[in-house]
Amino acid sequence: MEKKENVKKQKTCYTEEELKLIVAENTTKENLRYLYDEPYVKKYRYIKHSKTKTHYDVIAEQLLKLEQNQGLENFFQDRIKTIKRKVRKNNNMIYLTESHNAQKEKEKALSHKKPLTEKWLAKSMLKNQYKYIGEIIDYEIPINEKDSDGAGKIDLLAYNRNTNSIFIIELKKENSTETILRAILEICTYYYQIDRDQLIKEYADPVFSDTKVKKVVLVFKGSLQHEQFNKSESIQKLAKKLNIDICLIDNDQIVKL
Repeated sequence: MEKKENVKKQKTCYTEEELKLIVAENTTKENLRYLYDEPYVKKYRYIKHSKTKTHYDVIAEQLLKLEQNQGLENFFQDRIKTIKRKVRKNNNMIYLTESHNAQKEKEKALSHKKPLTEKWLAKSMLKNQYKYIGEIIDYEIPINEKDSDGAGKIDLLAYNRNTNSIFIIELKKENSTETILRAILEICTYYYQIDRDQLIKEYADPVFSDTKVKKVVLVFKGSLQHEQFNKSESIQKLAKKLNIDICLIDNDQIVKL
């Protein structure tokens, strides 16, 4: 029998002024790394007493005001610390997981007809080549050794040898109800938490001094996230300020917006 617990019901709808105060509180050095996981960021909601303005619009507008003279990327970098992981003694690696055999995981995913979870979707895309991001080379890369600290996992990693770029990708399945804002803040947080120099050493082939690590949010064409991005000028500006590419899965292609 399922155990019943007394859980305090979380508030889900806020006024514009309440959200502004919350954003101010949750963009301090101690709190910014957790912003993407807040309920008011994750889910689609209209502002209290409004049928036109959404939570994600107000939050994006407030974030755009935070950059001051330093630029928004620098604002985030100053408040999200890199998570230092120990290099494994047996292979000098941190992020590259030996058990992640891309070809085998792809074949396993494609041979089992399971519900289209993000993990299944990520595995089914392994080894695929795409025009902009190149080849999908890994999936579910842990930010930290343990999940207990709240750090997540990079859904997909792609490498484009022609442009000498590694792409860390936040993937949303076709029927996801999470907001585009959540995906933007999530990949931005991961970008500053990872050791990007180490990531390049492990995944770039060959390693060049000018190899770049880029941020991508990958959603389906016509999805809720795609619609939110198209409708919200503040979300578009936020993605641009944070140098995040919004890409669409359109049939078997990936298209950059």
